Amino acid sequence: MNIRGVFFDFFGTLVIPARLNLKWSEWYPSVRPLYKKNGIDIPRDNFLEICETFWCSKYPDNAPGFTLFEKRLLSQIEYCGFSATTNQIKSLASDVSEAWFDEHYLDQQAVELLRFFKEKGKTALITNFDHPPLIRLMLERYKIAGYFDSVVISGDVGVKKPEPEIFLPALAETGLSHNDVIYVGDSIMDFRAAIHAGILPVIIRRDGQHDPGIPGTVEAVYEKTDTFLQELSLAGQIDMISTLSEVKSAVIKHSCNI
Repeated sequence: MNIRGVFFDFFGTLVIPARLNLKWSEWYPSVRPLYKKNGIDIPRDNFLEICETFWCSKYPDNAPGFTLFEKRLLSQIEYCGFSATTNQIKSLASDVSEAWFDEHYLDQQAVELLRFFKEKGKTALITNFDHPPLIRLMLERYKIAGYFDSVVISGDVGVKKPEPEIFLPALAETGLSHNDVIYVGDSIMDFRAAIHAGILPVIIRRDGQHDPGIPGTVEAVYEKTDTFLQELSLAGQIDMISTLSEVKSAVIKHSCNI
């Protein structure tokens, strides 16, 4: 392989939660005051149900001008018997996004790594997220937007990992083929998306960090997922790393171009 580009996942890879393994269901209740701030006072019991079903619930697709995240907010609010104006939903989404931003920080090795690969080849960000404005906000605040030749957000393109088609816009914008690229992610979903797209995956597992994307008994699932990835690594099917700085070594291992 001749690697000419490095594509990155965002949350859990370049950006880390202040609390490793932060789960939406644990964090979401802390934003209940933001609902009240925007004039939406949902009873506690209903709010707890929102926490448990937010990402798996269906949402109406007949709300033009809303991001998928905003549609989910509206759907849950209406499910609880409340109504909200467009301005309320937009304001609430912005407030919740700010709160989510505050729970994360940029890996201290990210800027140097992105600068290195930007100078040597092509870079892209491929991420699942239902509220693209937050990703763009974070890229600007972290001052890393300029390091990417392509930014693909599932909420913009209508495809999300593990569907391999999510890589197509980035490959087109960078002029690369799947054989030219590695994908750095942190989850089994990232692994599956890359493999199905014919892209070499590199999976980062920091100390204390586990896969946030797999349902089930938490401890058992973490152990099963990590064991599976370790077995793939030992078989040479993926590269596993524990720090972002190790991405360079993984790329050099598979390429003479970077």
